Amino acid sequence: MQQRPFESYMNTFLVIQFLLLLLSTAVVFFIVFAIWQFAKPSSPLKLFNLTPIAYHLLVDSMEEGIIVLDRQNRVVSINPSATQMTPQPNGQLVGQWIDAVWPELAHEINANHNKVFELEPVVPERPYHEVSASPLYDRHGNMEGQLLTVRDITARKERELLQQDMTRSMVHDLRAPISNSLFALEMLKTAVSDFVSPDDRILLDMTYTNTEKTLQLVNQILDIHRLESGKIPLSLSRVPLANIIQDVLTTQHNRTIEKNIRIHRALPDTLPPAWADATLLARILQNLIDNAIKYSPQNGTIHISAKVTPGEPNAATQRLLISITDEGPGIPHTLQPHIFEKYVTGEDAGSGSGLGLPFCQMVLAAHGERIWVDSTPGQGTTFTFTLSAPA
Repeated sequence: MQQRPFESYMNTFLVIQFLLLLLSTAVVFFIVFAIWQFAKPSSPLKLFNLTPIAYHLLVDSMEEGIIVLDRQNRVVSINPSATQMTPQPNGQLVGQWIDAVWPELAHEINANHNKVFELEPVVPERPYHEVSASPLYDRHGNMEGQLLTVRDITARKERELLQQDMTRSMVHDLRAPISNSLFALEMLKTAVSDFVSPDDRILLDMTYTNTEKTLQLVNQILDIHRLESGKIPLSLSRVPLANIIQDVLTTQHNRTIEKNIRIHRALPDTLPPAWADATLLARILQNLIDNAIKYSPQNGTIHISAKVTPGEPNAATQRLLISITDEGPGIPHTLQPHIFEKYVTGEDAGSGSGLGLPFCQMVLAAHGERIWVDSTPGQGTTFTFTLSAPA
């Protein structure tokens, strides 16, 4: 039977309505599903995940510079603050090697993983920066790169330098009156030596000794400032190590007698001369031997040794290892990492100024050498440092 036009039209209309209903239902279902996914704490639905947007807004607005490097030290991400801190603030930095972007920073981060360090300007008008370098690991513990946080610390450094200049000036001004007082005390000791009682003689000697130590401390502070600024020139020459050790021990003879300390020397006759500044080397040995005597027990033994270490074949210089060991109480493990920092002292009342060991380290660093400590509490301490010896 033939269908009439009106009935055909109505059937088509119903089919279209049915399809529209299905489409509307699918859209509603998708919206509900998306909202449900977005509400989940760990939703994988990236379309509605606003975290990357918030991250970039936060990082881009930070005053600190943020640099992300991959395993090959290429720049993966850098925020505007870090871009302005680099030597090329107008360049395209993402994808470049950090060596090309910021050579001074690249040099430092290679030796400072997971540390905070300062980056000094290579030219006077550049700012000072403090950099925190932290490694980035994947879920398997493999290092994938580094996160660098860079802060401009120019204002802080300028305050510190101003304080150092003021301290240096004050200490320098102290040297003249202390020197004059020491000279006057020396003249007084000579002039009244036949007229004072034994008790007065002891008092006069004690005053002279303490004034002399004060002058030594003032000179040490000034020397450390000069070493830090690179203003102490080195007068390098061949120095017979055995002779200079003997000279230092001669100055400490009375102290070793008072404590009945034995000095054991292991210095081979074939020991070559060291290539060093003789005056500064004597002061290093003076500091280390003085400490060894101070902390040695009554009737103890101090061991002084030097030896040539195997070097590279056909090298122009040999390496010397010089060690000074005492039998004292040792250094606490918590103090050992800081023992070469300025003004760090032990808990003992007679620990000193905390400048002797930093002075030793700075002088040796100026020679291109190093010093370290090995100590076990209750079992003594050994300080060892290196020197070069022309082959």
